[in-house]
Amino acid sequence: MSVKVDIAAQYKWPGDGEYFIRLAQLESADVDYDRVMTTQAVIQVTGTKQHAQNQQAHTKAREADKARRVQVLLEVESKPKARSKIASKPKKNPMPTGQVFQANCGSSEREQINTWLEDAYQWVLQAEMCNPFAKEASSICVQLAALWFNPSDYDGGEAKFASSVTATLTRMKMHWKDTDFDCDPALCRSKRGEGVYAFVYPGDRTQTVHMCPFTFSTDNEAEKRQTLVHELSHFNFIGVNEMGERQKGEMDFYYGEGDAVNAAQANPIKAMNNADNIGYFIRDIGLKVGGTGVLCPTWAPLVVTCVVLVLQWSGIIR
Repeated sequence: MSVKVDIAAQYKWPGDGEYFIRLAQLESADVDYDRVMTTQAVIQVTGTKQHAQNQQAHTKAREADKARRVQVLLEVESKPKARSKIASKPKKNPMPTGQVFQANCGSSEREQINTWLEDAYQWVLQAEMCNPFAKEASSICVQLAALWFNPSDYDGGEAKFASSVTATLTRMKMHWKDTDFDCDPALCRSKRGEGVYAFVYPGDRTQTVHMCPFTFSTDNEAEKRQTLVHELSHFNFIGVNEMGERQKGEMDFYYGEGDAVNAAQANPIKAMNNADNIGYFIRDIGLKVGGTGVLCPTWAPLVVTCVVLVLQWSGIIR
């Protein structure tokens, strides 16, 4: 049997030729493969030169786009501004720009993604500042950390929270501007792509997030923003997953809020290395859900989401 796959972004190939690979331990909570070292396959790698040229072209295009954005900002800043007697409100931390959209991202998709990016970035900044072990930690920080990670129930939980959750958020912030977006990936149009929000390839150094059309059509505004941080946590150079004894992105051990909450109680370390736990923690910190109050964003559809979350926290609904 012959299978053709694209693994260009997963490894650094010195050139075309024949390579031997071993099967790694399957990254699944339900499967344990006990013949890792006895399994190997021969693969024929081609196209390494073209891949290197494509990478160089991609880098040049990104740098040119960044230079154009900087020039536009400089021109805007150089224009005289009318003075106002009304004191302006303090601005939130500006989102770093530099994201690149593929040609299949229309103006509507770009506008929506930019809005989600702006909101999600502010969420990440707030979540990064949450240290549930600090004396000055807010009640929301403490409660949400317990809900999604339960670090206090693990010996050495404080260090693990800092080296896994906080480190992931810091790296995500650092790489925020490097994201590329693909708005119509082929996989989304297949049967496998039904109901899929987005996906990434963890070793992809172009940091491309493949957005499925389903994401743009759903009414769940909070989930759209959560999807971005969830997917970014998967990249091996962003997520800090300590379970495999090597650096790699966060995993999908569990999907959905219910399983993620249960995971935190049953296995805090897995929860701290699970993409959905990271994503929902960031979302709830950003929405300020929990503790004694809630602050909902201005998007109308999300008000219902906020109300539901508040009712869940109060125990009125489950």
